[in-house]
Amino acid sequence: MYFLKISALVLFFALAACSELSALELSFNNESIKETALFLKGNDASIRGDYQTATSIFRDLLKLQPNDNYLKRNLSIELIRNGELKEAETMLEAILNGPDNPDESIKLILAGVFDARGKPEQAQTLYQDIIQTSANIETACLYLAKSFLREKKYNKNYAVFSKCERKYIADPAYAFYRGEIESGRGHALQAIKYFKKSVSMNPSYLQSVLALGDFYETKEDLRSALKTYKDFLTIAGNSTNLAVLSRIVTLLFSMEKNTAVIPYAEKLCSIDKSDLNLKVHLGLLYSDSGRYIEAIELFEEVLSIVPDSEKVIYYLGALNQQINHSQEAIKYFKRIPESSAFYGNAKKKIENILGVQTKQWASLLKEFNKLDNRK
Repeated sequence: MYFLKISALVLFFALAACSELSALELSFNNESIKETALFLKGNDASIRGDYQTATSIFRDLLKLQPNDNYLKRNLSIELIRNGELKEAETMLEAILNGPDNPDESIKLILAGVFDARGKPEQAQTLYQDIIQTSANIETACLYLAKSFLREKKYNKNYAVFSKCERKYIADPAYAFYRGEIESGRGHALQAIKYFKKSVSMNPSYLQSVLALGDFYETKEDLRSALKTYKDFLTIAGNSTNLAVLSRIVTLLFSMEKNTAVIPYAEKLCSIDKSDLNLKVHLGLLYSDSGRYIEAIELFEEVLSIVPDSEKVIYYLGALNQQINHSQEAIKYFKRIPESSAFYGNAKKKIENILGVQTKQWASLLKEFNKLDNRK
């Protein structure tokens, strides 16, 4: 009804602007203009995110038009946005049980309210009713799958999905939830079929990528898991995804692919600067690759955050010894307390450095004496 009123209002102003007809000649209902103006004002408030104002305006309008289901629908949506779910539920149920035949959107909205208010069975009943009686079932199929999955009802009314399959829901989210349901039913092959289908529809659909990768990892098919994750990262905008990068780094570490893991670990460290454990691992990889200066810089960064880390102090001592920075190495080794598990090795390192220095001094002194005797 209000769509017709809005159109009439637009036509009214167009005629007023284009002719010299008097108000009497136009004879337009002033009450109708007032109601339509209020509706537009409420709609504008809703668009601006001022849901309380929109709710107040639609309440006032409903007093003027108490039987208008379109107004009731709009008011129920604003009530939902304001968190007034109980009143929204009552209003939507009244529409659904009224004399007029409501469209399926009322059922969908009410089902969503049921879900939000902890009434999953009532929500599922409405979703199934839409699937059985409507031509437009995509949204209902998706939400029913989500609801069954959330309730872990993997086998309940499972046959209802047959219509969804015949309709071919080209939605990666629906395929993902169907995969999760099949996984819950213990049907691994069916689950992977849906996960693959979801990824094929949208290679950037993260949940399906992680589910597919996890399936391969569980089956110890690590190469396929890595390929799944790496393919995701090659898509524009995905290269810095923490969840996928973390899986790649973990897999490569487990496969002892130390050279291959470095660029992914570096990327992950640059994004998640708080992961000190990863930085320590990366520092060790640098050390194993002969990149001692980079390893030292990384360990010094970690030590600035955890200055009492005996492990990091020991690593810094060992790295400085490796590049012949003997005094710096001794300085770090001396910081390790006697109570530490690293103390024994640190003491031996210091003795080794001093022993080498003593031998070097003895050798230099011997060479000096030889030169002196020649004179």
